[in-house]
Amino acid sequence: MNASSPDEIAAIAAQALCNGVANDFAEARAYAMEQVRERTSTAPDNLKIHEALVDYLNLFEFDSQRRRISALRQLALEAMDIFAEFEPRLVGPVLYGTALEEQPIALQVFSGEVEAISRFMLAQRIRFRLDDVQLQFSGKPRTRTVPVFEIEYLQHPFDIYVLPSTRGCDLPLSRLDGRPMRRASMAELSKLIESGELFVDVNDRVRTGARPATEL
Repeated sequence: MNASSPDEIAAIAAQALCNGVANDFAEARAYAMEQVRERTSTAPDNLKIHEALVDYLNLFEFDSQRRRISALRQLALEAMDIFAEFEPRLVGPVLYGTALEEQPIALQVFSGEVEAISRFMLAQRIRFRLDDVQLQFSGKPRTRTVPVFEIEYLQHPFDIYVLPSTRGCDLPLSRLDGRPMRRASMAELSKLIESGELFVDVNDRVRTGARPATEL
């Protein structure tokens, strides 16, 4: 029997994510590899699973996904307005157009001290839980601990990552392709909402969210 290709395994992983069988790419990849049960198969990387997820959503859930992302991007824009003094940026699945049910909206905010964000949230009466996460950066050290505030705004979860600066060449790297993470300012997000585009490439291009020619 021929080994399954990474594309085929990625498609299984994408379906697992959409059906709630897996909660993240690692779980989805492990599930897909278990399904094919072939030791000679090459596991797909995160970017390939992401691309398969875009294809699946575009083909099978286009209308519902467009409604979901439209609502989440508008909600993100409202939250970014609240955090405007910290130069917020939208990152992750809501920006890419691949966010699924109950997936947090991810924002990056910028401050020289984490306490400034805490004080701001307390002043705004925003309840939060403070945690941290390991991110990869383009500079040194490569791996760093980044504070993340977990909040709820208008009954939707947000992850607010605190970074020291919006400028310079030392940038957080995407877990999809290892390149500098794509992020959108309030102005850029407003333009994206106005454009009506659904799927945004992880780098610089916007993929046209066109209704599939064949309805299945």
